[in-house]
Amino acid sequence: MKKLFLNIIKFIMVFLIIISTMFIGVGCGVYKSIIDETSIESKIEEVKENSNYTELDNIYKTFLDAIVAIEDHRFYKHGAIDLVSIARAFGVSIK
Repeated sequence: MKKLFLNIIKFIMVFLIIISTMFIGVGCGVYKSIIDETSIESKIEEVKENSNYTELDNIYKTFLDAIVAIEDHRFYKHGAIDLVSIARAFGVSIK
């Protein structure tokens, strides 16, 4: 019985890895097709032409610190990639 259960778990894990790989492949293909259609530079220019666009130098440091404090209070400890949050999100997705 225990061996059957382990085999079922292994099958599910392999199945999930295969499905995940397929989604990643499809996502990469979609991303590449979009990037091929429009260059990053033209998208940047499009954003800068927006009337709401503000240069980073024109934003008060207090405001930026407030955003970081609200969004991610550990940002300055882990930098751009937060492995704890990634693991937590993965766990929630699995549930």
